[in-house]
Amino acid sequence: MDTRAHKPPRTGSTIGRAIEIVLRVAAYVFWMLRWRLSLAQSPTPGRRFAMLLENLGTSFVKLGQHLSLRSDLFPPDYLVELQKLQDRVQPFPVEEAIASIEQAFGKPPAQLFIRFDAVPLAAASVAQVHSARTFSGREVVVKVLRPGVAIQVDRDMRILMVVVRFLTQFSATLARYRAEAVVREVWMTLKRELDLREEARNVHRFAREFRSSPFIDVPDVVEEMLSETVMVQTRLHGKRIDEDVSRHGPQLAQNLIDAYVHMFFVVGAFHGDPHPGNILVSDDNRLGMHDFGVVGSLDRPTRHALAAFMLAFTEQDTEWVLDSWFELGMLARSADRDRMRAVVS
Repeated sequence: MDTRAHKPPRTGSTIGRAIEIVLRVAAYVFWMLRWRLSLAQSPTPGRRFAMLLENLGTSFVKLGQHLSLRSDLFPPDYLVELQKLQDRVQPFPVEEAIASIEQAFGKPPAQLFIRFDAVPLAAASVAQVHSARTFSGREVVVKVLRPGVAIQVDRDMRILMVVVRFLTQFSATLARYRAEAVVREVWMTLKRELDLREEARNVHRFAREFRSSPFIDVPDVVEEMLSETVMVQTRLHGKRIDEDVSRHGPQLAQNLIDAYVHMFFVVGAFHGDPHPGNILVSDDNRLGMHDFGVVGSLDRPTRHALAAFMLAFTEQDTEWVLDSWFELGMLARSADRDRMRAVVS
């Protein structure tokens, strides 16, 4: 295996990238006009939108993954296509992963692991994972950020902010759904994901919290093998939660709900990206959770308001539900309470 250092891939000029983004977005808008006029039949608008994001690269694939959770913004057919972006990401060359590991730890993988698998175990939009074994015999996974991804994401998001800000002036739909705020939220989330030391702190917190759980397993970080761009964790063995688990589905669902209730109301923090690729099922039907790059937090007043909402909903108490919605910020204080009362009822 070639262990020589490789230069990070070039990210190109900002102007060139901006032109590419504008042209691709313009082509999509033109295609949508043709589709509305029945001049284009396939693919579906949702598939075409997912293809646009996929062709624009890492930053936009991640944007699509976040948007796939926004059922308030997109119809079901769009969400189905955007969810596919969680799985369809091309890995980067192993030589670049080796170079990143050597730069992070001062040694190539051959000197850190008795075995390092060149073929990635999984590839995501901002990182990929290789399986390995330490000299002590410990099975681990090595998560490596895509080379140059931080620069690329920062540049792409700045460009996208300008584009969305411009388009919002001509689109009431973008203005109504606060598209600029959505992009800014995704940008802030991506920044947190691009420092694996931050993720490691999250992993360690949740691993400690669920250490005694009979149903949930969170593999901890190998502390001596951690940097901003590379993180080593104990390996989880199992299959994805959406793969052939029909017999145990109800119990697994209950265990996952229980885990989130614990995270919401006891820990005050929760795994913020629980798509099927991030949850494994072991042979003994334990749920293994990984990829804690996105973690949400709930302060004590929010937890109290959320608990009140759950109780109010259970009791079918309309006034109590409305009170909890206001406390959670789901409704503006200026909202018409009489009108919302009829909606809730």
